[in-house]
Amino acid sequence: MMHYLKPRTLNFRLISVFISNL
Repeated sequence: MMHYLKPRTLNFRLISVFISNL
């Protein structure tokens, strides 16, 4: 997943929030 989505600040924050919700 990380490789697919480039390490961007916005994307990283969005993913972090998504994981937090889970």
